[in-house]
Order: sequence, then C-alpha cells, then structure tokens
Amino acid sequence: MATRTTQALQSAGVTRVLAPDDPGYASETSGFDLGIACSPDIVVAARAPADVAAAVAVASERGERLTILGSGHGLRHELHGGVAISMRALADVEVDTGKRSARIGAGAT
Repeated sequence: MATRTTQALQSAGVTRVLAPDDPGYASETSGFDLGIACSPDIVVAARAPADVAAAVAVASERGERLTILGSGHGLRHELHGGVAISMRALADVEVDTGKRSARIGAGAT
C-alpha cells in the first residue's frame, strides 16, 4: 500500500517523499521527546505549501491516516503507519513593518 501511495504522491507533484529506509527519513521524524515513537509508512518532506496541499488531497483520496509533524515539538502520542507531512522546511519568517504584520511558516521554531 505504501508504494502505491508513494507513487500517487509523486504523480501529484509532491517534491520529496520518504520511506523508512530513505536518507533523511530519520531527521524528518525525529522529535525532542525520545520516549514517543514516530514511524509513519511515508513522510512527505514538504518544501512548499503545494506539497502540503497535494499530500492532503492524496491521503484523503486514498483513505490514509494523516499526521502533521512540526519542528519536533508537540507529538503527543506514538505514530505508527500512515502518511506524515513534515513541515520543518517551511520555516520562513516574513515581517512587514509597514503593515505591522508577520507570516510565520509552520516549521518555524
């Protein structure tokens, strides 16, 4: 099932799709609480909002369990199987002093 979902994600234009044996999988799933296991079948290492949108659409269409991983904080329960979207690379911070506003990426710490 993971292989077909991986293919569907790649066909949908997702930039980086990782399986447990792929380089980068461990760093995308690691967190600060080492007592909580995180082992999804597939990790989407989102590089742009379009990756997130495509991954959510594919997971929904395929009936896959979906979890969002931030920057390593906030995982409250063990995660086994399914699809996880890592937001770590979406860490941009933009400040517009003229408008007195800021945009903060989901992976910012």
